[in-house]
Amino acid sequence: GMIMGPILLEVGVIPQVQSATTGAMLLVVSTSTAIGYIVQGAAPLDYSMFFACSTGIGALLGKMCITAMIQRFGRPSLVIFLLAILILVSVTLMTATGIVKVLAS
Repeated sequence: GMIMGPILLEVGVIPQVQSATTGAMLLVVSTSTAIGYIVQGAAPLDYSMFFACSTGIGALLGKMCITAMIQRFGRPSLVIFLLAILILVSVTLMTATGIVKVLAS
């Protein structure tokens, strides 16, 4: 999602289509990976179902909030700003985690 999203925006795909495309791609990839872990017995089925339901509910609530914000402000570019913030926070946290692990070893 963090790689495909900016690439789609760069080639001129509108933010709503970019968001839907990366969401569908992530759904397929994460579902197939989860099924693989469940079949191998590496992920307990009860935990897997709990996290699947929690993720689904979170995704629906997030979509409802984003849709409401876009309708309220009339700015589809909110999707781009939220994607940029998400990438910035992820890079910052990954960098901090790496530094902590290096210093701890």
